[in-house]
Amino acid sequence: MAEEAFLTAIAVAQQQMAKSFELRAALVLAKLYQSTGRAVDAQAVLAAALEGFPPTPEIPEIVEGQELLATLEKLN
Repeated sequence: MAEEAFLTAIAVAQQQMAKSFELRAALVLAKLYQSTGRAVDAQAVLAAALEGFPPTPEIPEIVEGQELLATLEKLN
């Protein structure tokens, strides 16, 4: 299933200390969670992946992740 694949991708990225790949997988998983009404899960996975990234417009995934996280926080 898609959820399992993204969770595996996140785990592998964490093991390899590849924060940008972790963020990419978490962003897609958060969107999946949001689309299935799991906003709390989306917020949790995305907040964890964004941790440690400085807010910077140079990396589109960071900007997109921060925007999605802000949207999710408004829902809760």
